[in-house]
Amino acid sequence: MRPTRHKEFAQETASQNWSILGKLFSFAWPQLEGGDRRRIYASSACLALARLVSLAVPWLLGQLVGAAAGPLGDALALMLGLVLAYALARFVQTLLAELKEVLFVSVVQHAIRLLARGLFANLHVLPLAFHLDRQTGGLALAIERGTKAIEFMLSSVLFRFVPTFLELLAVCGIFWLLYGWQYALLMFGAIVAYAVLTVLVSNWRIAYRRRMNSANERAGTIAIDSLINHETVKIFSAEEREAARYDAALRGYAGAAVANQWTLSALNLGQALVITAGIAGILALASYGVDMRALDAGDLATLNAYLLQVFLPLGFLGTVYRIISQSLVDMQKAFDLLETRTSVADVPGAPPLQVDGGAVEFRGVGLTLGGRQVLEGVSFTLPARGRHALVGETGAGKTTVTRLLCRLLEPAAGQVLIDGQDVATVAQRSVRAAIAVVPQDIALFNDSIRVNLALGKADATEDEMMAALATAELAEFVTGLPEGLDTRVGERGLKLSGGERQRFAIARALLKDPRIMILDEATSALDVPTEKKVKAAMARATAGRTTLVIAHRLASVVDCDRIMVLADGRVAEAGTHAELLEKDGAYARAWAAQSRQAAAG
Repeated sequence: MRPTRHKEFAQETASQNWSILGKLFSFAWPQLEGGDRRRIYASSACLALARLVSLAVPWLLGQLVGAAAGPLGDALALMLGLVLAYALARFVQTLLAELKEVLFVSVVQHAIRLLARGLFANLHVLPLAFHLDRQTGGLALAIERGTKAIEFMLSSVLFRFVPTFLELLAVCGIFWLLYGWQYALLMFGAIVAYAVLTVLVSNWRIAYRRRMNSANERAGTIAIDSLINHETVKIFSAEEREAARYDAALRGYAGAAVANQWTLSALNLGQALVITAGIAGILALASYGVDMRALDAGDLATLNAYLLQVFLPLGFLGTVYRIISQSLVDMQKAFDLLETRTSVADVPGAPPLQVDGGAVEFRGVGLTLGGRQVLEGVSFTLPARGRHALVGETGAGKTTVTRLLCRLLEPAAGQVLIDGQDVATVAQRSVRAAIAVVPQDIALFNDSIRVNLALGKADATEDEMMAALATAELAEFVTGLPEGLDTRVGERGLKLSGGERQRFAIARALLKDPRIMILDEATSALDVPTEKKVKAAMARATAGRTTLVIAHRLASVVDCDRIMVLADGRVAEAGTHAELLEKDGAYARAWAAQSRQAAAG
């Protein structure tokens, strides 16, 4: 790296670091409670007292050695007093330090909780477009590293880095007062050289830390994705390929870690050289002072104690600064996620949606995702309390219509209305409260049946849950389980069959009691007898609600009031089943093809 470029990089890094520290303070301080702030003040007081006592410890030791070197009879009482004072000072120093830790730990944990909760909440606020591109493993690692970095920063910067630096300056002053400016100059020179070396090299090493983080996130993402899809990996006998893919990511991390260690070792050697030179210079000067009778044994013991007290923490201070540099990188990623703003946001003062019958209207809606035109000029109306269908080939945009209606996505053009109200002008939560979706790809948490059902209605009673399960033909199944509603369903519900998962999704939607019900291939995983029972129950449950059935299998929508055919991002034709057959268009051709397939198989 050229000197000019290195200087620019160092300046840029320093600016970023101060910015991150400012973000940490502005994020945490306003949210800390009164008790937390009082604990910070009390911890700071304990720290200040502990540091003052620590400055007295080497002096007391030197006085003790000096007394011991004098006539024994004259110094015995003084020695005993100094021993008592020395022991008491060391104990008080430890007592105050531990009291500071006890007082401050709740503050640190509260700040960590605030950040983790803020990150988690913001990730859920972000739009679907963000999560379509997300790397779950990388996000989890970013949250974990960010919270650990805050814990270290709060503990180390406030109560280690700054106090140790101030103590170093205080020792320089003591050397000047007790022994002369030469000792203070040597001490100060060693401190400055150590600080300059640590800052320059640590800033240079930030690039290696970023490389390690990126490689670690890639490895974590591959591991989580592969383990979540372990069944698919086994079915395709891809265990070795997945292991090789993970190994390649680990190899990238290992290379970055090796380079990082080389630079770390170089920094440690440089720091050790500075400390050794500083100690040697001061002790050499002190030895000359003893030889010239300007210093005695007590002075030499005091100097040596101060050197040990200063240079040992100075080595730790270098480690702290290095970890601070790494923590700032980790915190930057966390704050970037925290500051990411959703593109699907409520307008200021957005009122709640006022739902009456639940009529839905799309007016010239267009949407582009990933550079591809998914919908273009889509217009249709779903009268309230009717049963409607949206059909089309895979990729025609059917599920996208659902996401727009739930306002998971924002249209690039046009409007989506419910009971005449543009969903972009009302509160998102009220829109989603009015809609329940039974998706084709069922999402269940690795928790109990009760917890999964409660997503539909948080305060639902057990009777309400059992009624919804009965409608979905699951009550008998759940009561037959040893733990009933408290039975865990496994990750993504993998302990259940496909049909059971789909019926749980139906029960969850029914528990929500929405005005608008969307059934996205809601019975596709059911056997024929169960499908007939569930469809009859769904017909009763959706009575009086606006219902949109999204289907590929046309036999499931023949009884709908209106069927819309989506093709190439547009509504190609619409009407009842009979009307669409008479038109002899895309619907009629798909019906004929599916009828022949059903007859043949």
